[in-house]
Amino acid sequence: SESMIENQAVLEDLEIQTFTNIITGQAPVDEFDSFVEQWKALGGEEITGEINEWYQEMNR
Repeated sequence: SESMIENQAVLEDLEIQTFTNIITGQAPVDEFDSFVEQWKALGGEEITGEINEWYQEMNR
């Protein structure tokens, strides 16, 4: 999707950093909730909407 092209690098960096910090114990598991909110705010919500819309169109 267009939003995925624009935001994917930032979202992937956020994901890698957050997951690495949780796995290595540098951040608590609760940090995942914050990650989800940040991911949505940085374009993840738009991407999800675009993918859902595409899926609906493909399955008509």
